[in-house]
Amino acid sequence: MVIAVWMALALVVLFVRGPLFVSVFRPAPDTYPDFIQEWLSAGNYLAGDPIYELQRVAALKHIGRDIPAFDTMLPWNAHPPVAVLVALPYGLINDYAESHLVWNLTTFPLMLLAVWLILRELRVRLQWWHIFPAIIVLLLADPILMQLFYGQLNFLIAFLIVLGWVADRRGYQAAAGLAVGTAVALKLFPGLLLVYFLAARRWRAATWGIATAIAWNLLAVAAFGTDAFVVYVREVIPSLDVFRGVWSNVSVAGYWRRIGFAMGVPAIGSLVGMMCQLAVVAVVARVSWRANTADERDRAYALAVVGMVLASPVAWGHYFVLLVLPLLLLWVRTPTGWGKLAVCGLIIVLALPTWLFAEWGMGLPRAELWLPQLPPTNNPWLCVGALGVFVYALAAVFVLTATTRFNRPVPASV
Repeated sequence: MVIAVWMALALVVLFVRGPLFVSVFRPAPDTYPDFIQEWLSAGNYLAGDPIYELQRVAALKHIGRDIPAFDTMLPWNAHPPVAVLVALPYGLINDYAESHLVWNLTTFPLMLLAVWLILRELRVRLQWWHIFPAIIVLLLADPILMQLFYGQLNFLIAFLIVLGWVADRRGYQAAAGLAVGTAVALKLFPGLLLVYFLAARRWRAATWGIATAIAWNLLAVAAFGTDAFVVYVREVIPSLDVFRGVWSNVSVAGYWRRIGFAMGVPAIGSLVGMMCQLAVVAVVARVSWRANTADERDRAYALAVVGMVLASPVAWGHYFVLLVLPLLLLWVRTPTGWGKLAVCGLIIVLALPTWLFAEWGMGLPRAELWLPQLPPTNNPWLCVGALGVFVYALAAVFVLTATTRFNRPVPASV
């Protein structure tokens, strides 16, 4: 009976959500989401131009269209040079939509593989009918849908994080450092995992992680030259400041910056946000320092994964796919009862669209929420209420990961 119910639900979800899920693998005509950054930079490199160029100029060369919206939404490629290095093969595909599709087809399976690796390490017994709840989760989870739509780096980074965890818990510290160091080179915020290695006294993993991140960047210097790094530091990073207070930034820094702006004290909001970021780092370091067993290291590593999203200067809803390790660890190892119910509730909240509460709280149509000229709100209650829901959910996952007394690691069913 239970299998029949899951099968029926999966069929309904496939019918309702399936066409949308399939469609986001390839962007619609004249739609240029985030992967356009890597594609344009790769195209510039292959054409002998600097990888960091105003995107409006680069789009005119490679797409043949003038897109004024780039001036306000994505004036520069916001990602580090190593991200461009990884995306170079996709620049060989002349059509952007085709390149975006190939990127999704090569990175989405990495996410599925990461889930399988976690379940295998946690000794979860999988049965054939589990495919039905898996389909429901994959198709209904908005962060997965948004990751596919934007073509971001998070599937790849999540896979590297899980590889690092598997290697660390099996004692392969060099391999753990290689995986985490690559993730750090792609984007800076996974660097909190290096704090875990250092505080947990996993010296070899820390050394390999730092060396790998440096090596990737030296390879990028060899490919793109030092000017690319100069432009990235001098032009690109300062241009990202505009995103740190927007309603869709789900990090703790974005939360306090919005409150500070709404109350007329932006400097204090930024200061409190920075203090919260330091507190997250301190908690990760303390839990990691006290981690002397394999179970405690699992907790500390997962805590660093949650902390890196919570403490990042900018974090979006599609970053929640990075939480696959801590969420599955909590789900499998949390005792039944209120704790399991709390984990289930948090998973449901984090699977919701980030615009859901903003649309209700700000009283704007969904399309207008993404207008680049939309100013930060001056309503502090809105910042604390509707715009803070996902920050609270992230903070709750962080607290649960740090404090929950896990079950003993015995084989379990999903």
